[in-house]
Amino acid sequence: MIGRISRFLTGFVSRYLPDPLIFAMLLTMLTFGIALALTPHTPIEMVNMWGNGFWNLLPSVCRWR
Repeated sequence: MIGRISRFLTGFVSRYLPDPLIFAMLLTMLTFGIALALTPHTPIEMVNMWGNGFWNLLPSVCRWR
């Protein structure tokens, strides 16, 4: 009984739930659009800030491991 339910749910999720990368890309684009609308920065400045912020966060993230 539980095996049948788990097979059904596994098939359903693998068929209809998108890859996590899609969520990350959509949230990145949404955040970029909101930031462009609410701040006086240009798109090039926003990309540079995103890139610099990533590399600034990387050492602290590596220490957590």
